Amino acid sequence: MPEIEDDIHPLDLLARREPMTGAGVSVVIVSREADHVAGNVGRGLARLIEDRGRAAEWRIATLGVDFGSSLSEAIAEARHPLLIVTTARSPWSGAHLDPLLDSIDRHDHVVGVRQMSFVRRALRHVLETPLAILFACRLYDPHSPCRIHRREKLAEIVFQSKGAFLDWEWVAKANHLVHLIQPVDLPFLESEPMPPTSWIDFETVWRRPSFRPLKTT
Repeated sequence: MPEIEDDIHPLDLLARREPMTGAGVSVVIVSREADHVAGNVGRGLARLIEDRGRAAEWRIATLGVDFGSSLSEAIAEARHPLLIVTTARSPWSGAHLDPLLDSIDRHDHVVGVRQMSFVRRALRHVLETPLAILFACRLYDPHSPCRIHRREKLAEIVFQSKGAFLDWEWVAKANHLVHLIQPVDLPFLESEPMPPTSWIDFETVWRRPSFRPLKTT
């Protein structure tokens, strides 16, 4: 059993995360189809990651009949310990990538909160607040095209949603699993329009949430 430092509270130790300095990154491009725009985003983002001395790979997850299954398959096939999930339809820059790579050293999931006009921020606040309260989520841009995860942590989550509600589902379940989620401010980036939230997905996650069995030793 590891020794506890005298001046460190045990709860602080639970919040510590091993730095991911230099860890490779798998990129999942979420798109309605595997078109040239999605391909350009993937190739450009992989180059940015490699320019920072990290290994990178990318693939496309299609927003089809069952987005949750598509994303689960992409996570299972990912080779690197970090995973970026993006709905971006325009190229990333270092200003989008670097804050995510920095913050993931101390957290399990990092979400980029895009800079928006006052009107768009107000609308986003109105639309998000009811769900944020209901699921006890502190998240300011749920459909952000800039998100990075520790792959092992995201793999702990069972995705039940088939559509856009998955962006709320993973946050609610990560909170339940006591994962560390951190929002960071980023420049605006255009994203793939998500389909409307399905009432079936909402009801399934709210009434019959599914979790993986706890590992036993």
